[in-house]
Order: sequence, then C-alpha cells, then structure tokens
Amino acid sequence: MTQLGALVCFLTILMANGIHTAAIQTYAWGKMFDAYNKAMPTLQAIELTFSGEELCGICEFSKEFRDCMNESVALSLSDSKPLLHQNASEARVQTPPNTFSGYGALSEKQHQEIILETDPPPPRFA
Repeated sequence: MTQLGALVCFLTILMANGIHTAAIQTYAWGKMFDAYNKAMPTLQAIELTFSGEELCGICEFSKEFRDCMNESVALSLSDSKPLLHQNASEARVQTPPNTFSGYGALSEKQHQEIILETDPPPPRFA
C-alpha cells in the first residue's frame, strides 16, 4: 500500500510539471517519423520530423495544450486585484440560498460564510 501511495505521489508530481505534454509530443514525433520513414531515407525523415515546418494534428493539439497551460500558469502568477473590494471593517456575511429540500434540510444559519478581504493578523506569542 505504501508503494502504491508513493507511485501516485510520483505520478502526480510528474503531471503537475507537464510530463503529459511531453509524452503527447513524443508520441506525435514517433508517429511522424514512422510515416516519413516509409517514404524517404531515415536522416531526411528525422530532419523533417523535428524541423517544425509541418505539424501533424497531434503536434497542433500538443502545442495548443502547452499554450493553454502556460497561459493558465501566467494568469495564476500574475499580480491581479483581489476579487473582493472591502475593508476588514466591512466584512460581510454571505448566506447562500437554501437549496436543500425535504428531510434533513439545513437552516440558513448553518450556511453562513464570512468573507474577509485582508488576511488575519499573525498569532501572538506568550
């Protein structure tokens, strides 16, 4: 069970670092090389595969996927304005509508969520 957990953690780290996009691109290059190698000499097939002049459908998908991931990372790392524009003294309580029905329905008091714009102060040391 410990080995399975370690394997899942390892695969998660690889996925977070974009190994799946590298795998997709490697597969695309393999398919392109195979197709080109059937019609021309090996050195010419390798040159055409890695030249980037002609992209197959898988290469285009891989490029779009990488661009989307890079855009997502850039957006998450950008300095953007906070979603809430409030002072800490203007904290408000949001009560979502009660969507539960029938037995076991929760009252609105159990759904309250307090939203603050600023972080709480650091803990005091004794």
